[in-house]
Amino acid sequence: YKGSNYFGWQDLGDSGQKPTVQWLITQVLRRICKFADCKVAAASRTDAGVHARGQELGFGPKSAKKSLGRQAAGEISAR
Repeated sequence: YKGSNYFGWQDLGDSGQKPTVQWLITQVLRRICKFADCKVAAASRTDAGVHARGQELGFGPKSAKKSLGRQAAGEISAR
């Protein structure tokens, strides 16, 4: 992902006032999967403004993967 517009990976618990990559992915998955208690976990974290390639993360249904990339502002791709 391109991290320029984000305050790092980990959700800061501030309802997106300082958007993070984890917060954005969680919001998109909630829209796609239509369930509120969506959890997203990653193998590591990044700092504010840092880009990442190949960062591993886990989340609910595999069918959501393609939709995630389309709806995540073009800054996050899922493979």
